[in-house]
Amino acid sequence: MIAPPLGICLPVQWIRAIDADTIEVKLRTGQHAKIRLKDVDAPELNTSEGKIARDYVNSIWLSHEEQDVRLWLPLPEDTDKSGVIDIHEIIRDVLSFERCVGRIFVSGIDVADKLVRMGLAKEWK
Repeated sequence: MIAPPLGICLPVQWIRAIDADTIEVKLRTGQHAKIRLKDVDAPELNTSEGKIARDYVNSIWLSHEEQDVRLWLPLPEDTDKSGVIDIHEIIRDVLSFERCVGRIFVSGIDVADKLVRMGLAKEWK
């Protein structure tokens, strides 16, 4: 899976995997956000497969000493084409939803892509 080209990448702190395809992160503002992993569908947490997938996602994060965690968010379709991006507005949008769709990278590893390659989730478009 390849992330679409237009987006922003923000450093975040990993809080927890709520389930295999929803990650809670802490933004630099100190606020928490729930991120639904883009382009992936993982088993529900109330199944044994779902618990295994969630635990695997947490293990990706735990296995990296540096734990460089980045959140990639697609730019809204109505983004100013001049190249001016209001990051504060995007963060406000992220925090205004129960969860938003994006990608999480841990030390350069795309968590959603890794789940699919390990057979723990399906690619979803």
